[in-house]
Amino acid sequence: MSRIWVRPHVRNGYRVRGYWREGQESSGFSFTAAVLLTITIAAGSIGLAVSASGGVSAVRSPGQTHSARNCSQSGQCTEAEVKTGDLRSIEARLARKGLQVNGRLQHDGAHCSEHSYGAVSKFFRKQPCADLHRAQLQCRDRKGDVVLVAISWVRMAGQQSATSYKTLVDEYGTGNVTELSREDGRYRTVRYTARTYRSVQRNNVVVNAQAEPVARGWVGLALTTIVDEAVR
Repeated sequence: MSRIWVRPHVRNGYRVRGYWREGQESSGFSFTAAVLLTITIAAGSIGLAVSASGGVSAVRSPGQTHSARNCSQSGQCTEAEVKTGDLRSIEARLARKGLQVNGRLQHDGAHCSEHSYGAVSKFFRKQPCADLHRAQLQCRDRKGDVVLVAISWVRMAGQQSATSYKTLVDEYGTGNVTELSREDGRYRTVRYTARTYRSVQRNNVVVNAQAEPVARGWVGLALTTIVDEAVR
């Protein structure tokens, strides 16, 4: 097995940072020819196979791919991946509650210590994660007021280390995975207070969400409802 560098690219409208992955090198084909993208849609999964010629074919393969949301039911999450469908589902649930939602998803590979702060970052330096996805949502109410929602999906090597991580990050003041809005964009000065926070563990994947109004006086959908929908 060899390590292959996946260059930064755009996947299904979302920016993905470069990362290393395990794989076998093959002669005569570029790495992108072997990439398999999966999107969780409704009750099934559709695999998008990218051919060497650049064509895309769809193959329905129910039961063969697992999102972070259903891994506790399947029990097969050692290679769990966050699908674009996870973010789309969150956006749809919040939209049904009257919010205008604009979100983006970023894959950071296994670089959890570089994308975290406080005691959480120290934890990841001792117990590295296996994979990290982060999402940022901008939710507007009918008045145009904005609340930011930061979501992270952390996959650990096993269920025990995932439980240790969740126990730490759930404690107020221990830090968290760095919110995407703090790294770039117009809301870099917004600081998350963690007053509205939820987390859930599904096998070896821990999901947590925070909601923070951009300005005081948010009177839209209850912030607790927003984070509940984000980790559901």
